[in-house]
Amino acid sequence: MITLKPFYPCALQGTKQIKTSMKFNNLLSVRNLAIATVSGIFALASCTTSNDSILSANDTQAVNSESAAASYTSETADISNAVTSNVGDAALSGARTEGLIFPVGSLRKWDKRLACAKVTITHSAGSTKDNPQGTITIYYDSTTTCSDTTNVQRKGTIIITYSGRRFAKGSYRSLTYQNYSRNGVKVKGTYKITNVTDSTSASLKFEHVITGGQVIFTDGKTVTRDQDIIVQWNRGANPQSDTFAHLAGGTATGIHKDGKAYSMVITSDLIYSVPCMLSNKIFIPVKGSKTVTITGGREYSIDYGTGDCDNIAVITVNGKSKTITVNGDGN
Repeated sequence: MITLKPFYPCALQGTKQIKTSMKFNNLLSVRNLAIATVSGIFALASCTTSNDSILSANDTQAVNSESAAASYTSETADISNAVTSNVGDAALSGARTEGLIFPVGSLRKWDKRLACAKVTITHSAGSTKDNPQGTITIYYDSTTTCSDTTNVQRKGTIIITYSGRRFAKGSYRSLTYQNYSRNGVKVKGTYKITNVTDSTSASLKFEHVITGGQVIFTDGKTVTRDQDIIVQWNRGANPQSDTFAHLAGGTATGIHKDGKAYSMVITSDLIYSVPCMLSNKIFIPVKGSKTVTITGGREYSIDYGTGDCDNIAVITVNGKSKTITVNGDGN
């Protein structure tokens, strides 16, 4: 069984047999409700052999396209959660003066990706304590070279339209983008997050819907994504012990970089672990599975393992399995 190491020049890579599961690196907020997919960005290692009888270069591209689209779009939801979770309902309702919030104190503490951002709250007319409404603007200056602690540079604007108390049933946040990019990779579309559980629930659930999502890479190629996934926030004794589950049955569709249509379905809850994020910088699922199907092509089953904090996954195609390691470059 061939194992793909995290990306280095190919001459420096070795092989080693490893067991199943999957994760990735990037520093993000321990309190993000969509912390998952995300949140960091990842891609399959690039030194795949095209004559591999189990997973060819085209297969790798097919699987990676869906994964990259999920990661880039979800990261913006993670950033929005870092702001709304830590600003608080009082500021969102208008009980405090609206305007510029510099990324110091709690915002910067919970999410270093805000280190280069300016965050502005504008309240809508009629916004109240019981029903906060307004717009949050997260702005990254495109004329500077500011990068976060993981050397990621963001430019452009994430615009969050919000309605309702953060954890009240039916409250939502809707994200759109103005020339937003992450290390030159652009994100477009609409990402809506709606609370589908009561605020007193032990595990809050949020519906994550993407409409018209696009990820435009630096080579000019585009991956599209529309999705509907329920994310469950399992709160621990403190935020550092939380886990997040992308629940089975969640789906996504789109077109990958080679122009072929894909569909994705979560077959077993994808579990993301904050302890693994903090201790091992692992930001992809530690458990669960999904299936990616290429229209007119093959079906890929991706198994993230049983809970170990590592960067390993098993992909099964036509009854044959291959163990791979994922890296963090996302393209």
